[in-house]
Amino acid sequence: MNTISQPLSKINDFYDQNILFETLQVRKDNGYFAKAKKSAVRKHPNRYSGIQINSKDYINVLAFDCDHEDVLEFSDFNLPMPTITTINKDNGKHHHLYYLHNPIPLFCASQETTDYFIDLYDGMSVLLNADINYTGLISKNYINHNKFRVYGSLEKYNLSDFKEFTQNKNKIFHKYNLLEKQTYTSRHMKLFDSVRYYGYSV
Repeated sequence: MNTISQPLSKINDFYDQNILFETLQVRKDNGYFAKAKKSAVRKHPNRYSGIQINSKDYINVLAFDCDHEDVLEFSDFNLPMPTITTINKDNGKHHHLYYLHNPIPLFCASQETTDYFIDLYDGMSVLLNADINYTGLISKNYINHNKFRVYGSLEKYNLSDFKEFTQNKNKIFHKYNLLEKQTYTSRHMKLFDSVRYYGYSV
């Protein structure tokens, strides 16, 4: 299975249609966190290395931080092709993003949905050899084409598309001692609460 290279115009259009915040948390190229208008990031994308894709209230994207160079590891386990894979040109480290048709409302999701989501996210993290403590709040900026190479299907998914990849069905998962790690939702909320204090207008 190969990754799909998308025209820059399609990636930019995808950003316009799927970044849901008019003002978003960003990581500037100097490493500092800030706030920026969506339009400002679109106009000067190379000023920002990271952009907000989820919020404290909604999960729009299943996001995975992979500190290795095997961008095709998803295909080893028959995972769907990521919506977007953003690869650091300098070191090959990358983010896999799976955009969802229906965002998950954390503030009113049922316990069953929350448990399923955490189970799914942790299972996929192990398969992708991803950082299990990544918050999923800020992703590599996929419209910064100076810093990143970008591939993907640009397709959206339902949570049910990944049901066979939960940790409960993932034998590899049980080789890992994950008892002390935070759940996805707890670390997601912790980072949001920390980062929001560093949000200055850009």
